[in-house]
Amino acid sequence: MKGLTVIFLLMIVLNAFGCSDGSETTKNYQNTKIVEEKKTAEDSVVVFDKLQSLFASLNFDTKAEDVENYATANNLNYTKQKYNGDITKYRVAFTPSIAEQRYGTNGDNVEITFNHNGTFLYADYYLISTSRTAVLYNYGTYWDFNEKTPYNYYSGYYYEPLENKNDGIIILYQNGYSKRTNFYLASDANNALLNVIRPKD
Repeated sequence: MKGLTVIFLLMIVLNAFGCSDGSETTKNYQNTKIVEEKKTAEDSVVVFDKLQSLFASLNFDTKAEDVENYATANNLNYTKQKYNGDITKYRVAFTPSIAEQRYGTNGDNVEITFNHNGTFLYADYYLISTSRTAVLYNYGTYWDFNEKTPYNYYSGYYYEPLENKNDGIIILYQNGYSKRTNFYLASDANNALLNVIRPKD
């Protein structure tokens, strides 16, 4: 009888501390986990500004008029400049001075380049606060890229950090020469932009 009394008292003590079967501990852990996951999800949400949204909307089928229409509809400034008679480059920015191509001031901007037939070649978004660049490359000569045909092996999204680490992708050229670049492969436009807006390295 005395032994049963001790067991009964022990059960009362365990219940008082919430350790009877671990259910409350498990419940609290699960609630904490849900809150942490929700916080992580909220932290990962990024609202793109108008320039970032422009870059995210670009694709290999984008035409010059698409750029002009977007800039006009969103009250953005842009300039259009021909280079060597072969390519046409647009620079879109929040202010006229940054949109200027030859003597413009430094700042956030998107540059989109087309060939003489109006085919999309490449585009980049530059963010001055991180000094990083997001790139959508189709073909043509763009820094280390020099592909002659569209939709090639290197066509896709990239980002370029401020630091010139040169440990990014390796480009193999037709003459057999290869070069390790400062461009890093991105899965899509959002991923490229996130590596520019919120760099982790």
